[in-house]
Amino acid sequence: MPWHVYMVPQFIMMRSFGLNNTHLSIIFLQAFSAFGVFLMKQFYMSVPDELCEAARIDGMSEYSIWWKIMLPLSKPALSTLTIFTFVNTWNDFLGPLLYLTRTELKTIQIGLRMFISQYSSEYGLIMAASVVALVPVVIVFLSLQKFFVQGVATAGLKG
Repeated sequence: MPWHVYMVPQFIMMRSFGLNNTHLSIIFLQAFSAFGVFLMKQFYMSVPDELCEAARIDGMSEYSIWWKIMLPLSKPALSTLTIFTFVNTWNDFLGPLLYLTRTELKTIQIGLRMFISQYSSEYGLIMAASVVALVPVVIVFLSLQKFFVQGVATAGLKG
């Protein structure tokens, strides 16, 4: 379902929580998504059941199985989800435009739009700001690249 369908109810919900005009509203709305649920579900379905069964036979509780076995195995999936969610949130234009009305809270994507006026565009400033906006995305990707590549490399392996 497209976000435009439920953006008004989300706006009303964030306003009733008192999170309007805060960055927390954008973080909360983007942190939990259906994409993340399906991605992690598909990943956990690919983990062999024998690992959990062996841990149960050894006497581990469900929480320790998750903490000591499943969480280390899910680093590639979690890093992939982190990269996709961060890039999606960082590049979001309409969400911050809706939730953030004070100028000091505006995101860099809304700032890029401010360089475009009705009659002219400052292309030099737009390009410079675009490079600055790209730096955090590159930093997040490079810091999680090892796990991302590991997840892609082992995605086709069976058994």
